[in-house]
Amino acid sequence: MFRIVSKFASGGGSTEITWTRRTVFLQADMKRKATASPRWRWKFGGFLLMGTLLTLFMLVHLQTLFGPDASDGANTVPVVTSFEGQQFSLNRTKSKLAFMFLTGHNMALDILWNQFFEEVEEHEYSVYIHARPGYSFSKGNTICRSFINRQLNNSILVEWGEATMIRAERLLLTEALQDPLNQRFFLLSDSCIPLYNFTHIYNYVMSSQKSFVDSFVDKNDDQYNILMEPVISEDKWRKGSQWVALTRKHAEVIAGDSTVFPSFVDHCKVRSIFLLACSKYVSHYIGTAYLNLRYGPNNRIRALGCSL
Repeated sequence: MFRIVSKFASGGGSTEITWTRRTVFLQADMKRKATASPRWRWKFGGFLLMGTLLTLFMLVHLQTLFGPDASDGANTVPVVTSFEGQQFSLNRTKSKLAFMFLTGHNMALDILWNQFFEEVEEHEYSVYIHARPGYSFSKGNTICRSFINRQLNNSILVEWGEATMIRAERLLLTEALQDPLNQRFFLLSDSCIPLYNFTHIYNYVMSSQKSFVDSFVDKNDDQYNILMEPVISEDKWRKGSQWVALTRKHAEVIAGDSTVFPSFVDHCKVRSIFLLACSKYVSHYIGTAYLNLRYGPNNRIRALGCSL
């Protein structure tokens, strides 16, 4: 503690300032001033105490009126429940990309996909693989950690160009739709590769409200079966790449299609040992389904995939 004493130019008074480590006091000692009475000090202290208590009461009252009420659950973190009862905190509701691979067994280009997924947080994407029944991905047969144990448990035996391939695609979509955070769905083959990093692809597809489905009229195509006419007219028969990028709404449409797909199954079959009808009709399904289910305007007519 120390003092500072200064003289006033007039009146002959002096000012004494006393400093301590924690508080500062200003005390004026004038020669002509009267000494304060103890009674006045008690009154001042009483008013100060009452003012402090009143201020604290008002603060508590305001907090009660406008603060969160624990009884209504405002202090708890809201959750979103998936179709399987899993819970996701709302602070992690960033939309995810679903990568759905259709393969026979191993992923030949898994080294590229491993580099692609290494730069991404696991909660930003999902991986689903349809392989032959009984085949599973492990550290022993894939270098990509994102592929391990991501095979479907209900996979079927697939024949190229047959309805089983479309069934496998629909199984992938159905499984991926179980996660409510999946908002874009990529259908890929085991020979598809990423040409850009994850962030670029994510921003590109999420900036559009449309799907990317290759669909065109092939004048040299002879795969159409006239028996489809009640459901699919020839002018709505389309061809295109089966590797597509779908919005969640359109993924639900394809997975739940009960109109176009049955017609494909009924009328695109093996006619004899030597002659196949619609032997490559898997490349027709999604483009034709889009048009006949009246979702054509909601589609960008081009594919995003690249196969080697």
